[in-house]
Amino acid sequence: GVWVALALFIVGVFIRSYRWYIVLDGLGLRVPLRKLTSLYFVGSFFNSVLPTGFGGDVVKSAELAHTSGHSGEAVGTVVMDRFLGIVALLAMGVAALLVAGEWVNPVITRVIAILFVALLAGFWLLRQRWLMQRLSQLIPQRLRQPILSFSKALYNGLQGYSGRTLAQALAVSFLFNITWVAVNMALGWSLGIQASLAQYLVFVPLVSLSLLVPSVGGLGVRELTYVGLFALIGVPEEQAFALGILIYA
Repeated sequence: GVWVALALFIVGVFIRSYRWYIVLDGLGLRVPLRKLTSLYFVGSFFNSVLPTGFGGDVVKSAELAHTSGHSGEAVGTVVMDRFLGIVALLAMGVAALLVAGEWVNPVITRVIAILFVALLAGFWLLRQRWLMQRLSQLIPQRLRQPILSFSKALYNGLQGYSGRTLAQALAVSFLFNITWVAVNMALGWSLGIQASLAQYLVFVPLVSLSLLVPSVGGLGVRELTYVGLFALIGVPEEQAFALGILIYA
């Protein structure tokens, strides 16, 4: 199970790299897929050693900005890439809730539904030009020009996508998240955890979002989230904790 999970994790890096390639191509930024794959492996490393599970995104943004010469757009594509992954994961969680049994805590149902709607609403707001203009009025005059220059590029990096590009990237996101759920299931089976596909589909998005909480590589936060969630279906704390450690490893 562990070797299967490791193989799926590596496959997932290539899938996410291709999604990023689609997002960049949608803005007319041509970066070789090999370079993006390399940056994704680098980002995965920094996600393991920097605070929160998004430290690697900062590194990827900086490296891409240096490579392409487009700092705002670079950050925008990384944000879009991460956003599409989370949306797809939460959408799968929402679908799983529709077929889940009575084991689902009503609080979990509300949390997933609220996060899914909030994420879509946040994406809509980020693509509204009037919002950027309104926020710019709150910036001190001496800082306004450099911040607005970067913000405009960031805005262009979030709204300049066709529906076809977003649909393609979202489809790849679903493919990646299938592999990520499979990684969890493979490690769970190796530990003797008895859980259904629907249960993993509900729990995995919440674990992924918990990594927003400041921590080094998600250590502690990840494991406690696994323990708390899997306790709902009667999984012993030791097994759930071990699953979190194996995911990190």
